Amino acid sequence: ETVRVMNRILHHTERLMADAISSEKAQWEMSGIQRTTAAIVSGCKTVAEEVDASLIVVVTHSGATARALSRQRQAIPILGASHRREIARKMCLYWGVEPFCPSSSESDRDLHDHLIEWARCQGLISAGHRIVFAMGKHVAGKAHNAIVVHEVPSIESSKGDSPKG
Repeated sequence: ETVRVMNRILHHTERLMADAISSEKAQWEMSGIQRTTAAIVSGCKTVAEEVDASLIVVVTHSGATARALSRQRQAIPILGASHRREIARKMCLYWGVEPFCPSSSESDRDLHDHLIEWARCQGLISAGHRIVFAMGKHVAGKAHNAIVVHEVPSIESSKGDSPKG
């Protein structure tokens, strides 16, 4: 009798999980993010947990990727960077997202360094911590299509050296 009840619970739970997964996929589609970006968002959470990251960083044009990361309600802080002030202001409303508005003239390398320095000053990271970056490499249009894990160097080694990636 116990095995039958457990089996019934198992089958019921599997059906609920399948429904939740398809509903989650529908949410991604309704939230206006591309399928590639949705996969990156999902992967960010997994990668960040696996490497024990202290911060997730997303550079976003519309804020949709930051909003999708926010919906996961993870314990790891999210830094949402956008060159557009109105998007940075919108990100103030997203759960767990700290908005950051760099100058639009910064190159990718300068932006990377500026984000790390800002996060250090805010006490979010320090040497040896890991950061997960969700980024677009212009391979799949405007979608975020890469996850990069970066280990924060010590201040002394970051001067003049390229950071570990």
